[in-house]
Amino acid sequence: MQETEEKMEIISRRESRTDPESGFYKRKGKTEGMHYLSHETVDSKNGIIIDVAATAGNVPDSQPYIKRIDYIEKNLEFLYRRG
Repeated sequence: MQETEEKMEIISRRESRTDPESGFYKRKGKTEGMHYLSHETVDSKNGIIIDVAATAGNVPDSQPYIKRIDYIEKNLEFLYRRG
């Protein structure tokens, strides 16, 4: 019986000693460091911001998307038209 070698992926995560809830943000043309991101949802028909969510700087924009839509539909009684 052969032993299979398992590759272990090590992901190093930078964590602030003073603000561990922040996330390391690095994008081309932006200042890198520990940051937070603001995700806004806009009612395009009326041109107003209807929801804002703050996340750590290393959270992709797509991650809070579905949770925010569910929150808006439940709490603000908005219904999204698909298509």
